[in-house]
Amino acid sequence: MLEQSLLERNHLIQRWEEVLDSVEMPASVKSMEPEDRIEWLGRVLNQVHQHVANAQRQIENVQSASNLLAAELEESQRNVLILEANLSTEKLEKELFFF
Repeated sequence: MLEQSLLERNHLIQRWEEVLDSVEMPASVKSMEPEDRIEWLGRVLNQVHQHVANAQRQIENVQSASNLLAAELEESQRNVLILEANLSTEKLEKELFFF
């Protein structure tokens, strides 16, 4: 029973080492002991998580700015239409006055 458990544990460790070997990492890390590579991988995953969170915040900021700019553009377009209408009215009044 103990021998079987040790064989299973050894097989599991070998499998984990195969998985670790399949992960792309710098040569200096590849030469480390499996425990050290796992620690390195954990640190890298934490850094990636932080970068993803920062990128998501930046995307949210850009989306907010985009929404604000879209609203300002819409307001500006309305103002242009109002100004064009006022200009047309002024031109008509001027033509009628001088005609």
